[in-house]
Amino acid sequence: MHTFLSVMVAVGSIGVFMAGFSQVAGASMRIIGPWFRSRAAQTDTTKRRRLLLGTAAGAGGSAVSAVVSLLSMVDSGTVRAERTVWILLGVNIGATAACWLVALAGYRMTLAPMALILMACSLPFRLSATLGRYTRPDVLTGLALLMLGIDLVSARLAVVPDAPALLEAMQRLFSSGAAPVAGFVLGFLVSTLIRSSVGTVVLAMSLLTRGWLPFNVAVAMTLGSNGGLALTGLLAGEGLDTEARRTVVIHLLINVLACIWAAAAFTVLVDVTAALIRGSDASATAARLALFHSAIHIINPLLLLPLQHVVMRLAQQLVPARDRRADAEDDFSLVLLPPSYPDALDANLIRLQSGLARMAELAYEMLMIVINTSQFGDYAEQETRRVISLRSSVKKLEDEIASALTGSVQLPCSRRQAERIQQQHRTAQQLSLISDDCYKTMRLFARSYRKNYRFHQESRDELFDFTSLILDFLKYNSDYLEGKIEPPNWELANRMEDAIDKVRDTLKIRVGKVLQNDNEVDIQAELAFIDIVSHLEHVGDRCLSISDSVRKLNFQRRGRANSGEY
Repeated sequence: MHTFLSVMVAVGSIGVFMAGFSQVAGASMRIIGPWFRSRAAQTDTTKRRRLLLGTAAGAGGSAVSAVVSLLSMVDSGTVRAERTVWILLGVNIGATAACWLVALAGYRMTLAPMALILMACSLPFRLSATLGRYTRPDVLTGLALLMLGIDLVSARLAVVPDAPALLEAMQRLFSSGAAPVAGFVLGFLVSTLIRSSVGTVVLAMSLLTRGWLPFNVAVAMTLGSNGGLALTGLLAGEGLDTEARRTVVIHLLINVLACIWAAAAFTVLVDVTAALIRGSDASATAARLALFHSAIHIINPLLLLPLQHVVMRLAQQLVPARDRRADAEDDFSLVLLPPSYPDALDANLIRLQSGLARMAELAYEMLMIVINTSQFGDYAEQETRRVISLRSSVKKLEDEIASALTGSVQLPCSRRQAERIQQQHRTAQQLSLISDDCYKTMRLFARSYRKNYRFHQESRDELFDFTSLILDFLKYNSDYLEGKIEPPNWELANRMEDAIDKVRDTLKIRVGKVLQNDNEVDIQAELAFIDIVSHLEHVGDRCLSISDSVRKLNFQRRGRANSGEY
């Protein structure tokens, strides 16, 4: 029974540490995430700058958070896969910072009193009714749990004494020559399970300092954590676009390379770390493990420098290019990450913008059918069925996006994230309404051609010019949502709306004059013409509403949103 309690306490200690680390990393990524994404999107940065950017993201948040955030950017087309190599290398380096913090601070001082003080300080924020409550208490309670977890992991805060039988069993289990292999497999499995290389290394530190593992096995466990981290990224990229899946393969190849050469130089690395950090106390022992972990990821970029193009070509061969939208409009797949993934909220919001871009593409295609039907009505009935099919696809995407946004708003989020959720929901609604307007317009055209309505002589050219203006407006919004233009031009959007309104007024005046002056006018046809113009005008109005949301989304993307800018 004592042995069982010792095992469960050790596992629970890592659980407390990981709960705190996840909260701190999540809150940190909500703060530094916009900065990281804006810098990663820049196309003129050098390899050194991208390496430093990844290092800052890995140290400021977590490796998985940074990788997930980068994946979402690649999937949305903001970053190319070949530019992620050095960012990913930097992320691996930055992730080792937390291991050093545990080794140098956690094993030298008792942190539990400070943890309880931080927990007390977080209580007033929990009573706040503002969105800011999510970041501040998350940081405070996360730090408290992190410190408490470090004390539990390092056994400075002993809950249950270690069982002698367990210590003896662990020593026998890892006494063979194949013990490092078993340690590597253990590190790989634990890192995959908890989705954190830091948590795995901290667990290895705990088992090492308690005497449950020999040093070489703890080092092998640390090495195995890199494979588990890469597998986590591979799972996160499943179902994403070609470039995103290439990115996770690049990350996998980077970590596999690190594991291969570190395994080949295993004995040398162990001896060097032991020589550089001497001492037999728990802090020195843990620091040696942190040094080994850092050395792998600091040396890896140097080894990868001449192999970067080889890695890219291999990733391209493993993930061949394909156009998933070439065959059918329904081929678009809105793949979202589970909320349990670090930084899943921001990653999913970027992915949802890709869904909005797809809705805009479908709406644009519907409006193209409308403008073609206004000129050639021979296939109006057939084209109406096509519009109905496209409208169904738009509605399906709207339901998926609305469901995802409803779930997202229930998660802890910052004010910036909440505003982005609101604007994306608004955009999805407006795009859905545009599909309704296109459908209603097509129904009117189909009925007009079926009943042989006779519009006034200039109607065909007028509808073409009017619809062309609206097409341009919709294309402008679609291009932004797809990331083809940035930043959006609010003044241009207003000018486009004013031009649409001016033409609308001209068309209605023209119809009024025709009804007054032409005794042979087809009244039903002219009334249908007015209805067509009205539905198309609604599309223009909705485009202006989307432009307003696009403007606000742009401020959110750059992390500069405030009430004055709106």
